Amino acid sequence: MSIAPTLSVPVREPYDRETWTRLLLTSSLHPHARLVGLTLAHLAGDAGYLPPGGPQHGEQLARITGLFGKNLRMSLSQLTQGGWLSRPPIETWHALEVRPVTLTMPEDVTPASAAERTEPAHPGGAVA
Repeated sequence: MSIAPTLSVPVREPYDRETWTRLLLTSSLHPHARLVGLTLAHLAGDAGYLPPGGPQHGEQLARITGLFGKNLRMSLSQLTQGGWLSRPPIETWHALEVRPVTLTMPEDVTPASAAERTEPAHPGGAVA
């Protein structure tokens, strides 16, 4: 009897909406990509998943964000290339519904880098 070797699978941080949005807001992504990302995070379920045919359809995202055509496509592409979301490849997606979206933590960003924002103490008084 032989035992198959165990493959090492990289472990990604589980989706946490608060951490994900905090990291997104402090990222260097274009503001349009951040807007689309925040919209998707708002629409996604607790696990960061939007099922096939869900509100991530281009027309619905355009209506919600006010971004259309190239700006919307570029924003989704930036989020995908940056590791903020994953979708099945369009070449292999044969269903009629829009592809599902899973929000993911980019590999080069860690939750530790999402430290709580701190502000210096306000000196008080009116600003002249």
